[in-house]
Amino acid sequence: MMEIHGVVVLGPHSECVVPPRVEAMQSGNMSIIPDLDTLHPVPWMGMGKYRVGELLCETYWLDDTHQDACPRYVARRQVDRLSEMGYSIYSGFELEFHMSCLETKQPLFHDKDYMCNRTVARNERLFLDMEKYLLDAGVDIDMLHTEHGAGMMEGVLRPKYGIKSPDMTFIFIQGILEMADKNGYLANFMSKRDMNDDGNGLHFSHSVYEKHTGKNVFYDPTKPDNLSDLAKHWVAGLIKHSGAMAALLCPTVNCYRRLFRAWAPGKVFWGIENRYAAYRAKNKGSKYTYLENRISGGKANPYLVFAATVAAGLDGIINKLECPAPNDEESAKDLPHSLSSALAELEADAVIVDALSEEFVSWYVQNKTEVDINILEGPNAPKDDVAKLNAETLMYC
Repeated sequence: MMEIHGVVVLGPHSECVVPPRVEAMQSGNMSIIPDLDTLHPVPWMGMGKYRVGELLCETYWLDDTHQDACPRYVARRQVDRLSEMGYSIYSGFELEFHMSCLETKQPLFHDKDYMCNRTVARNERLFLDMEKYLLDAGVDIDMLHTEHGAGMMEGVLRPKYGIKSPDMTFIFIQGILEMADKNGYLANFMSKRDMNDDGNGLHFSHSVYEKHTGKNVFYDPTKPDNLSDLAKHWVAGLIKHSGAMAALLCPTVNCYRRLFRAWAPGKVFWGIENRYAAYRAKNKGSKYTYLENRISGGKANPYLVFAATVAAGLDGIINKLECPAPNDEESAKDLPHSLSSALAELEADAVIVDALSEEFVSWYVQNKTEVDINILEGPNAPKDDVAKLNAETLMYC
């Protein structure tokens, strides 16, 4: 256990935000307790001379009770809720990011070289080192490839059960950022760095399995579309709570520049193999039947994407919510158009607040309001669009 300073809520550049409970304690110390099961090597550190390891931790009050606002704990609580119902979640993330030269700020490659082996070959030392070191750190990478944008890359992680999936994703993000820095590059997960280029998303694919049988409960071969009633209830929960979820899936002011554009959703609807939908369903047999949440921006916290998705889906199956017809874009509601409106929807959604905890939601909203919105949308914020995007880049890169 390690004690830390009482300021446990920070903005993108360590701007201090002090929630009322912490203020009442005069910002006294808190505890960080590691999860020993997460011990892993950090092979890109150590300069070839030292062995460096890392543990993932959670925050506690000094009386050894969990802080409900800790993102990893928020996610683990949803895993426990599923487990109490006899289910486990099997999930994986796809992460898009941009690579540029740290000194010149020019993209690592200039063309839209989607899945281009030649581009990979030109940068093979960087790409192959990244993949090897991440695999050595326990990140199970399925693919690391060039994407459809200048300097744009995508990492696809193999699905895992429970908290292992967001844990692995967190390590991937930190590893990419650190290895880029060490090699003279800048890795950027910012949702929309250039309005003329593709944005970065964080797609979350998931299915639910029955623990005692190992059965994928989203799959039902007796249905015309292979999707079970439980899967449809889950989708209904996602659709119902999408406005509140957006505050967590699109956590920056910049995220909302990505929505309502090519390859990113704007309307809240679902469809089978529909890349324009907020929720894309796959239905090719038991092994390949799952849902893909396509809303998240690249700067989203994987623990919160995971937690919000599970919390919303659980409401759907607990209350047997009715699923709307697929591909009903015409009557679908819009996602929020700004961070401030998404935060308002989050605070108003009693189901999501209860699932994630009032402490977490109040701390999160306070953080986003005092830092992101105050700096980028407040009275002293830039007025013209170019200046706004430049300010967002300084904050979120």
